[in-house]
Amino acid sequence: MVDAEYRRAYERAASEPYGDDVWERLTAATVDARNGDDDALRHLGLALHRAAFCCPDATAAIYDTWTAAWLTQPRADLADFQTATAALCRPPAIPTGLWPALWQIVDAPADASLTERVAALGPLIDEARRGAFAQAQASYPGQAELAEEAPRRLVLADLEGHPQDSLGDLFHSLIVDNGFDLDVIDPDLVMGYHPQLDVTNAHILQQHEIWHLVAGYSTSPLHEIAISGFQLAQFGQLYSAMFLATIALKLSIDNPLHARGALHVTAEAFAHGRQTRPMMNIPWRDELGSSLESIRDRYGIATFESLIPDTQAPA
Repeated sequence: MVDAEYRRAYERAASEPYGDDVWERLTAATVDARNGDDDALRHLGLALHRAAFCCPDATAAIYDTWTAAWLTQPRADLADFQTATAALCRPPAIPTGLWPALWQIVDAPADASLTERVAALGPLIDEARRGAFAQAQASYPGQAELAEEAPRRLVLADLEGHPQDSLGDLFHSLIVDNGFDLDVIDPDLVMGYHPQLDVTNAHILQQHEIWHLVAGYSTSPLHEIAISGFQLAQFGQLYSAMFLATIALKLSIDNPLHARGALHVTAEAFAHGRQTRPMMNIPWRDELGSSLESIRDRYGIATFESLIPDTQAPA
């Protein structure tokens, strides 16, 4: 269990506005965190917290900045940094009830219920801020076309009868062999608190496992962290931002070495997501009979590659 002094210090730091030098400080903290500085690791985690719970209009800029610094690459600058700086220089509005719920997750063992416990943080965000998250999400490529278009839901029968090793065949095996649901998270946990976010969540809940297959992410715990970075880069998903911030906080306390591994694959996957066309706009129902290779060739999708070896062991 995290001691009370650490909690108070973290909560105080999370409530302080940044200065105009936010991007220089974030870049420096990222490099130091990558090189073994645990205080810098906490600073980076606080930035991810701000991106997830307080400043949706700064999320893209925060991730563009730290992932570039972590990977020693030029910053993409796809975000609106002027707007992001203004947002981060204001005192952050912490959602009511967030701290008890967040510390409860951090204190609990990491198990299969982690995703649902993180998803349950979403309703703590007030109505006005939900609208801000929806507005930020709408700025991502391809989102405007999906704003009013709820998907026609796939059922297991839709995945049957496709050629061997086609997307439909592999998707069917992934679901049946692992006892998965077609909706990766219970829809009731991430639906019902903003119309625009609901439409996008309806798409990704059914596409998540397809993205695993096509974009080259396994279902290991490490790659579940990675694909959250990919999803965040693709469409600014609120759940992915909350999940990554929570993982960064929990691992930085439990095992800083594991935290650095998780952050590394997140950075790689975020860069991958930025470089990949909007996958949510692909007509996946029409592609169920196609091979993964032909889909990747047709839409220019590279598979995920990481310097961190994949493992089925808990991250």
